[in-house]
Amino acid sequence: MAGKISMGAQREVVSVVTERYRSAKRAEKGRILDELCATTGWHRKHAVRALRRREAVGPGSYSRERGELPQPALTCRAPSATPFSGGFSF
Repeated sequence: MAGKISMGAQREVVSVVTERYRSAKRAEKGRILDELCATTGWHRKHAVRALRRREAVGPGSYSRERGELPQPALTCRAPSATPFSGGFSF
């Protein structure tokens, strides 16, 4: 297993290998994955996902791409008593 390399170095390796991976045939893709896993210490599935990403993204770029801030998935409402809900509504 390879020694630890920095996140910046991992990004550089992925950006260099990505185009070669996308244009390669199936057998060559396997060799590229083996090289990447040996270099970074990643599992193959993680390497595949890293190579298939559209572009290398930095922290916070999701919200910048879409021009909006992430919204909370759930909102809390104060309970209100109704005769049909047993005292609370959701």
